[in-house]
Amino acid sequence: MIAYYMDVQHSITVHLNHDPMQQPDEKPLQQKGQEPQPGVVDFNHLRSLLFNDTDYIKEMLQEFLVAMPANMQEMREAATQQRWDRVAFLAHRLKSSLGIVPITNAMELTKDLEDKARDAGEARHIPGKVEGLATLLEKACNEIRSEIHKDSFRS
Repeated sequence: MIAYYMDVQHSITVHLNHDPMQQPDEKPLQQKGQEPQPGVVDFNHLRSLLFNDTDYIKEMLQEFLVAMPANMQEMREAATQQRWDRVAFLAHRLKSSLGIVPITNAMELTKDLEDKARDAGEARHIPGKVEGLATLLEKACNEIRSEIHKDSFRS
């Protein structure tokens, strides 16, 4: 599916969400001139989303680094206690942070986790999904820490 978006300068950019002809093992198509990011956090999209305001970006990322480990710990505890309604709530809450800090596959994993946690018949999958999400978010937090320490985010 192709969606068109107007950016701040009113130029049109093409976002390729899904190519129905793409084989499962193929990488998604890149925009012309767009370099793929090596990590899981899309800092270019974050800069664009927050109008390249480095002070605000740094503040948002620092808040993310404080909140995310605590949120994941709470989600792990809820999964251990088999409190699936709590896991679903925490996954739902997490989606707002992931809307600001774009992390490859995190939103999809979180939505899937929320759906599975709401369906008691899918309970056996939840602990593994929580751990998979936690691993991805740990990697993202490490990338964010590294990015914050680069010159581009120093005040």
